[in-house]
Amino acid sequence: MLALTNGDVSQENSNDKNNIESNSIKFVKGKYGKPLLESSMPIKFSMTTDKLFSSMFLTKGLEDTEVGIDVANVINYCGSNCIDLFRDIFTEQEFNYLSTSPNATTELQKARLFTKYWSFKESYSKYTGEGLNCAFQKVNFGELTIEDDTTIKTYDLHDDIGLVLNFYSKWIDSNRVLTVCYKCSNDHKDNYIVHKRIDLRDVLNYLNGADIFD
Repeated sequence: MLALTNGDVSQENSNDKNNIESNSIKFVKGKYGKPLLESSMPIKFSMTTDKLFSSMFLTKGLEDTEVGIDVANVINYCGSNCIDLFRDIFTEQEFNYLSTSPNATTELQKARLFTKYWSFKESYSKYTGEGLNCAFQKVNFGELTIEDDTTIKTYDLHDDIGLVLNFYSKWIDSNRVLTVCYKCSNDHKDNYIVHKRIDLRDVLNYLNGADIFD
């Protein structure tokens, strides 16, 4: 798996080249407008944008799975009213923790905690392809930590929608948190992701045939 941003790269399991000609790639849209590669393509992807970042999460070789990615920014937090305004997307446990967490007493801490939950929820909605039509409360993230640079958790959702999903989250700078969502592979539940920092020059070199992932 690869999660690419213009400042960040995540790589998991395999660096296999896809060996697909660019002119053979064709896109279709899902029910709610999510862009997809035609079913014959062995790649799944998801995209998200921020004021300074464009990010893409790609997988190859995982059967029957979609992926989701989101980058959320604390500057979009609108104060304690945010929690009440978006009450419908949170489970009761999440809402109570956001409202009363002893680990989020300052405005900055509250903003970071809300932003992290938001990124988790958005990555799930992009995984399902439903966007704002998503039933966000189907996934309960419980009591998330705020400051951990990396969080890898597996949520068993068999009681609701029959899926076991991985959610991986990382603060990529002081304001932005990136979260990816994907279904666990059949042979193991705990996948790991390694981040590497890239810039525009790396991207241009990669497009010209250089291997920037060594």
